[in-house]
Amino acid sequence: MSGVITYEMVGVVGGALTAAAIFVSWILSRFALRDKKIQDLQKELLKEIGTLQKALHEHKLYAAEHYATKDGLTDALRSMESAIDRLTERLDNGLAVLLRQAASKKDA
Repeated sequence: MSGVITYEMVGVVGGALTAAAIFVSWILSRFALRDKKIQDLQKELLKEIGTLQKALHEHKLYAAEHYATKDGLTDALRSMESAIDRLTERLDNGLAVLLRQAASKKDA
């Protein structure tokens, strides 16, 4: 048996090669399915990212339109302070007038 190749040996080797080819083909088909699933997931993720980016943009726009800025709030507080100062001054002046009137009635 040192150099003789029999049909039996060819059959065994051929069968083994056929089995190996089938196995490799099956493995490659599994990889193809896996790659298809990965591509589908990537598409879904990109779509979801797009949706989230749009929602974030809309929220930023809403916040910019509806919430006070620091400068706007500072200006409003200055205006309120000024109004309170004017009101305090008017109350002080009115109280001074009342005190003078009361003092003049007391002297009379």
